Parts: sequence; structure tokens; C-alpha cells
Amino acid sequence: MQKLILCLLIMIGILSGSVTSSAHPHIFITPRAHFSFDDTIFTFFSVRWYFDDMSTMEFAGPEAMNATLSLSTAQQKDILTLEGFPRPAQLVNYFQLEIDGSPVNVFAPAAVSLTVDQGRLVYAFTIGVYRPVKKAVKIWFYDRSNFIAYETGSGFFTTSQLKGPVPSLTILTEQYIDKIHITR
Repeated sequence: MQKLILCLLIMIGILSGSVTSSAHPHIFITPRAHFSFDDTIFTFFSVRWYFDDMSTMEFAGPEAMNATLSLSTAQQKDILTLEGFPRPAQLVNYFQLEIDGSPVNVFAPAAVSLTVDQGRLVYAFTIGVYRPVKKAVKIWFYDRSNFIAYETGSGFFTTSQLKGPVPSLTILTEQYIDKIHITR
């Protein structure tokens, strides 16, 4: 009887451990972004993802801690091939964009770079949009697998406008996801 109870407890432990570990994020990213408009056209947005300390150490190595480094092309390629690191072609899977309530597919990122800034790995990229906006834009960072968690704050995002008034920006929480809401 004791063996049966022990086996049952071990099985419960194994099953609960695997469910728990898969349900929690493994990488924490603080995104920062600038959104650029030219009158009624949403032209582009530039993004910088700041990785947490543990992810920085895992991806860039312990020498990155408390450092500011320019990573060589070889170092960047090495990081981009690591398991769990979003490659440039995959970046469009990690954010969603809506213009005037309709989902928008965007092009692949440009100006992709990896650096270390004050001990944090920074993944920077720019997304060209070039779409007209009548009223509003919503953008959010999201990983469907829950492997990556995004820590957002209203001070992390800015807008600019070449002509006309600068669009207003707020952070809204919808269905437990922080969304950047930009209104003209």
C-alpha cells in the first residue's frame, strides 16, 4: 500500500512539475518603442527589447553582466541561432498590429541589431508600416506560447509626427494583455 501511495505521489509530482514549468514565462522582456507618423500615414516603429538579467547571461554570457558592449557580427549570429531566441524572420510573430480595428500584416524587420547596454541584452529592430490611419492604432507584444513575458509601461513608448498634431498614446489592458493605443 505504501508503494502504491509513493508511486502515486511521484506521478503527481512529475505531472504537476511539467505543467507548471511550461505555463510560466522563461524570458522577460521590457519593450520600448517609438512610433512615427507622417500626417495620416503610420510610417514605421522602432523597437528595442531589453532582456532580463538571466536571459542576458544565458544568451550573451557572464561577461555581459554590468557591461555595455557592441557585439561582433559573429557574436550576434551565435545568439540568433540559440534555442528560444526569436530570429529576425520570426519577430512578426511576437507583436500584433491593428489599424482602425482591422489586423494588419507587416513586412519583415529592418535594421536588426544586438548589443548589451548596462548589462542587459538589447534586441533592436524597425518595422515599416506605411499605412493610412483614420482614427487609431493598437500594437501589442505577445507570445502565444507564454515562453516570453513582456513588461510594459506607458513611459516606454513615444510617438512623433512630421505634419499635424502628435498622436496621443495610452496603455490599455484588454484580456490580460497590455496594448499600446495610439489615437490621432
